[in-house]
Amino acid sequence: MFWYSISTQLYFLTIRIASLFNNRAKKWIQGRSNWESKLSTSHLNENNVWFHCASLGEYEQAKSLIVKFKSNHKIIVTFFSPSGYDNFKDFELVDHIYYLPADSKKNAKK
Repeated sequence: MFWYSISTQLYFLTIRIASLFNNRAKKWIQGRSNWESKLSTSHLNENNVWFHCASLGEYEQAKSLIVKFKSNHKIIVTFFSPSGYDNFKDFELVDHIYYLPADSKKNAKK
């Protein structure tokens, strides 16, 4: 756990620095701002189905399941990568789309 925490903190620090020069890193940071209010527990109820897709490729694989669930449920999709989020933020079958926050003990507790 210790080494994982250190390595993820270094990764997120690197992205923060890169966001000063790189548009994709900047989107990664901006997309996670106010994540707590965006991803509220009010979205999580029995009529909603939540898909987390770490990447664009995982979302492509989940699309057929989203289609099956959409007729009876609201769909929530969360992403880790900007490419997944950017390509599907306006997808008509998804009711709510968000970035998940950076993986940390503090965020997990929230």
